Amino acid sequence: MKRSFYLLIALLYVVMEVTTVTAQTTTCSNATLNGKYAVSGQGDVYSCLLGVVCTDQTMSTVGYFWFDGNGNIASPTSGAGVGQAGARLFQATNAGVSSAMYTGTYTVSSDCSSGGIQLTSANSTQTLTYNLDPDGIDTNGLSHGAAALDAGQGRDEALQLSRTVDPVGGCGVNGTFTLAGIAIRGLSLGTDISGNKVSNMVEIIFTDSANFSGSERVSTVDRGFSSNTYTGTYIIASDCTVSLTKNVNGTEIQGAHVITGDDFGSFDVHSIVWQGDSILPNARFLRTHALPDARNEY
Repeated sequence: MKRSFYLLIALLYVVMEVTTVTAQTTTCSNATLNGKYAVSGQGDVYSCLLGVVCTDQTMSTVGYFWFDGNGNIASPTSGAGVGQAGARLFQATNAGVSSAMYTGTYTVSSDCSSGGIQLTSANSTQTLTYNLDPDGIDTNGLSHGAAALDAGQGRDEALQLSRTVDPVGGCGVNGTFTLAGIAIRGLSLGTDISGNKVSNMVEIIFTDSANFSGSERVSTVDRGFSSNTYTGTYIIASDCTVSLTKNVNGTEIQGAHVITGDDFGSFDVHSIVWQGDSILPNARFLRTHALPDARNEY
C-alpha cells in the first residue's frame, strides 16, 4: 500500500512537470524579428526555353535584412542603421556578383512555426519571396536566428538569418572600423568562373584597411591538391557591407560579405561570397589581434 502511495505521488509529480513545460510554450509575432539580420545562403537558379533547353547555375547570397518589429523591412529612423536600405543582397554566380537594395514586408506566425518575406527591389523590377521558419528563436537575447527558403519560380535557395548590429565606430569613409589584422580560414563551395563545380580550402588575411592576400587549395584527381595564391583589395561601405576584388593567376574575381557584431562592441566576420562560390558560414574565424568579448566561431 505504501509503495502504491509513493508511485501515485511520483506520477502526479511527472504530470505537474509536463504541465509546467507545456505552459512555457514559446509564442511569436512580428515583433519576434526586430533589428538587423545578416543573411547568407546558397542555392540554384534555373530557367527553361520552351520547356526543352534548360540552364542551371549555382548562386550564393550574402546581405542583410532590417526587420522593424511591425512587419516591415525598412531601416530605422533613429539610432544605428539610419540611411541604410531596408534590405541588401549580394548574389554571386560564376558570371559575377550583383547587388540590389530592397524594401518589403514579413510575417511571423503566433506558434513560431512559419512566416514569410516579400521583397521588392528599389527600381521595382524584381520581387523575391521566401518562406520563413523562425522556429527555435531565442526571444530573450541577441542570438535570434531564422531560416528562409526561396519560394520564387526558377529559384531554389536556402538562407540563414543571424541577428547582428553594426560595429561600434561606424563603417564607410568616415567610420573607424577596419578589417585590418583579421585572418579567415574555411571551406569554399560552389562553381568556378567557368561554371564547373568546385570546392576549396581557403585563407584570407586582411593586411591593412584596403588590401588582403590569401591562398586556396583545390582537390585534384590524383588525391592531391592544387594551390593558388592571390592578392586583392576591399572597400567597406557605409552600411557595413564589404566589396572585394581578388586577382588569381591574372583573373579578376569579385566578392562581397557583411560584418556582424553585438551590443558589447565586438564583431565577427560573417560568410563571404565570391564570384561563383561562398565560404561556409560555419568555418572557423581566427583573429590575429585580441578584441573584448570577441567570438571566433559560429
